[in-house]
Amino acid sequence: MNVRLKTAPRGKEPPRFLTVILLTLLAVTIITVPGQAQSVNKSDATGKIVIADGSSINSAPLYVALQNGYFRQEGLKVVCRLFPSGKAALDAVRRGEGDLATVADIPLMHAVLEGAPLKIVAVISEAFRENALVARRDRGILTEKDLAGKKIGVTPGTVSEFFLDEFLFFNRTPRKRVRMIYLSPDRIPEALEKGEIDAAVTWNPLLSKMQERWGANLNVFYGKGRYRMLWNIAGLKNRLAGDPAAVQKILRALIRGVAFIREKPGEARKITSGYLGLQEAQIGAVWGDRQFQVSLPSLLLMNLENQTRWAMRNKSTPKTGVPNILPNFYFEGLTAVDPEAVTIIH
Repeated sequence: MNVRLKTAPRGKEPPRFLTVILLTLLAVTIITVPGQAQSVNKSDATGKIVIADGSSINSAPLYVALQNGYFRQEGLKVVCRLFPSGKAALDAVRRGEGDLATVADIPLMHAVLEGAPLKIVAVISEAFRENALVARRDRGILTEKDLAGKKIGVTPGTVSEFFLDEFLFFNRTPRKRVRMIYLSPDRIPEALEKGEIDAAVTWNPLLSKMQERWGANLNVFYGKGRYRMLWNIAGLKNRLAGDPAAVQKILRALIRGVAFIREKPGEARKITSGYLGLQEAQIGAVWGDRQFQVSLPSLLLMNLENQTRWAMRNKSTPKTGVPNILPNFYFEGLTAVDPEAVTIIH
């Protein structure tokens, strides 16, 4: 099979999980080209598990598992396709363009409220300072309290909206006193450059690139650590239920990726920088702001429930009560592989 490497396309025919027997019989190949988005032609998709990745440092366990051949050693063919955000990756999976997505908790919350047949397999990273508000000093934004009357770029349906609300609340700036401009994450640097916005909420790797571009004219505000973002791997119910053995193999490979990160953090940072197209120094500057671990922690359930209340308060969902989110967890996989890593009571 030939696989072409290019920017992840839209609208391709969805790949399918294989049965355990077919996974065992097929020849093993992993596509691992750091720094490039990867895609599969229709004729090449058979037999591969496609992970749509949100292009985040938090995906380091995935990149390490790919680079070091851990999926191959589990008997899996895995293809990683890079997208500009976790939301975009999850949307691709919901369209049938991938089997699993790496994604933050906010897009998961929105998908659950929309009734998507979604299953959360595991958390692979917890980030303490993942998101930040960046602001142009020449627009008069010198402190956190200078945002009133300013235009702030956010990406709807992502962590950025939630982060901005928390940020404004903590700094006693009413939401109605700022003007939110909805932009895709890749449009934010250009909009800031052209003066279409005065500030924006963003995350790495874009954050590091913007800091390098703007230097001292860019103020970066991380807030007060009120929000701990969880980076997850999730998929659709029917695909996960169709091959539970493959899910367990993926989890074992990711756990090995986490172990490698802890044992050889320098090499792990180098691998991650290759996939994201960042300098190792940029990765190293924020590496310590996160904890890598494959788990299903009670914090995730609490985050999703709190975010649901936030969405209802802001009228971004017609729901009027917090639904039971437990059915949206795929407990079977991690319970079989590492039951002590599951701390959600269910």
